Amino acid sequence: MVGEISIQNVSKSFRIWRAGLKVRVIDNLEITISEGELVLLLGPNGSGKSTLLRMIGTLSMPTSGNIVVFSHNTKRRSRSLLDMIGFMPEACKFHAGVSGLNFLCYLGRLMGIKSPKERATRLLVQFGLDKWINIDVSVYSEGMRQRMGLCAAVLNEPKVLLLDEPYANLDDQMKRYLEDYLKNYTKKGNIVIAASHEKAHFTNYRKIHFPIQRES
Repeated sequence: MVGEISIQNVSKSFRIWRAGLKVRVIDNLEITISEGELVLLLGPNGSGKSTLLRMIGTLSMPTSGNIVVFSHNTKRRSRSLLDMIGFMPEACKFHAGVSGLNFLCYLGRLMGIKSPKERATRLLVQFGLDKWINIDVSVYSEGMRQRMGLCAAVLNEPKVLLLDEPYANLDDQMKRYLEDYLKNYTKKGNIVIAASHEKAHFTNYRKIHFPIQRES
C-alpha cells in the first residue's frame, strides 16, 4: 500500500561460523507503519531492534519476507527509495581531517542536494554546533558526534528517519530539543522509527517490544 511501511513476514538469521550455529533474531515479523507515526523499537541489546532498522534502511536484507517502503521493495535498493531514507547508527564515527560543515557538504553533494552548504549550516546551528562548524570532527566530544549524526540523518529531509539510540550522549537541553524536533518532523507526514533499550524521551511513540513474543 502506498504511503506506509509494510514489513511482510520478515525473518532474519545470522550464522555464527566458529560455533557452527545459525541464530534467528527476527521471526516472521508483520508490522505496518503509517505516515506521520513515531515508532519506538524497544528492547534489550541483541533483541533485533537494530537489525530491523538496518533492513528498513536497505543496509541489510531479510533472510525471508519483504519490506516495502512507500511502494518500494527494499531488496531492489532503488535510488528513489534511498533518497527517502535517513539513517543514524548507534555509534557515529567520522574521518579525521574534515570539519563538520565540509563533511555535511560532501554528503549533501553525494545525495544530489542543491546548495548543501546552506542546509548544512542551518542544521549545525539548529543542533548547537554553530561554534564548531569549521572545527575538525576528530576533536568533537561523543555528544557532539551524536548531534553530527543527527544532522547527517536529516540532511536530505528524508520521508523515513531511522535512529538507533538517538538520545545517547546528549545533554538534557539537547534531549528536550530533539524530542520536539522529532514530533514536529512527523507532523509533515514523515515517519520516525527509533530503536532504544529504554522508554525515556519516547512519550507518544507507538512502542513495539523486542524480542517479539508470540503466542504458542
